[in-house]
Amino acid sequence: MRGLSAQGTGLSDTSPQPSALSPIRMLALSPVPAEGAGCRFRVMQYVPALEQAGFSVTVAPFFDAAFFDLVYRPGRYVEKFGAFVRQSVERLKLLMSRDRYDAFFIYREAYPFGPPLFETHRH
Repeated sequence: MRGLSAQGTGLSDTSPQPSALSPIRMLALSPVPAEGAGCRFRVMQYVPALEQAGFSVTVAPFFDAAFFDLVYRPGRYVEKFGAFVRQSVERLKLLMSRDRYDAFFIYREAYPFGPPLFETHRH
């Protein structure tokens, strides 16, 4: 299993070797886009280091920037519901294409409501 360096932990080092031919494809799921502090702090700041270590990182927020802006506005319930349904369909399509990725990072949850069905599914 490939992973990040375990140097100094007593574990064997299983760091991926950077390769221009075969980067490790990582999907990072976040409930919020980069406009949200949580995504910037817990995901985005690590992307450059991961890419330098041989990963190809795709960050996929559940809320896109427009929905993230809309969700905090009062009212507009029909618009919010439509955006939520649209984002749900997009997340489902993305999760159905999970075979395109070698590794996953989930910040908080893969889907913002309900039980952790996607997180506990094993391939």
